[in-house]
Amino acid sequence: MAVKSKTLEQILCSKLGFTMSGSKRSKDHRNFILRIQGLPLIQTKLSHSRKDIGSGIQSKIARQMRVRPNFLAEIIDCTRNQDAYIHQLRTDPHPPFNIVV
Repeated sequence: MAVKSKTLEQILCSKLGFTMSGSKRSKDHRNFILRIQGLPLIQTKLSHSRKDIGSGIQSKIARQMRVRPNFLAEIIDCTRNQDAYIHQLRTDPHPPFNIVV
């Protein structure tokens, strides 16, 4: 299911605690980071485009967030929250943190 870029940005920031990163300036993307004690930095990016984000891009974002695409879909559908996301990162990150994304 496609989701609006602005909606996903709001979910990342207000629901999951990501912050917009000012260190990596880009003309075509906004960078987001999440710091969780004891885990490596989580980073993802969203296009400045106003187009909907389809399943292919959502899969790439999910990978950057270290979760499976269906887990990201549940976050978007409001059936998962920040606690569930952090628990998933600590117990079963996908891909594991030793794999560079």
